[in-house]
Amino acid sequence: KETSSGSKKLTVEITDDLDNEIFNFPITVRRTLPKGWSNASVKQNGIEVKNAIIENNSAKYIQFEAIPDGGSIVISKVSGKGK
Repeated sequence: KETSSGSKKLTVEITDDLDNEIFNFPITVRRTLPKGWSNASVKQNGIEVKNAIIENNSAKYIQFEAIPDGGSIVISKVSGKGK
């Protein structure tokens, strides 16, 4: 669920209904980059998350792993190469 968006930053929440004591493994997420963004960085709960820019049929995506119920995920626009 996207909780906020701006020209340089998006915030999303990933949740599930599973027991966090048992099911606390990351899932792979792919989100379309907003128009005008060529690269981005991703942090979950303030900790940088490994990510990659994926291009498919002229559309750019940011792909990263996040833990459901692990805190807010902030996707920030950055200049230069993506990770």
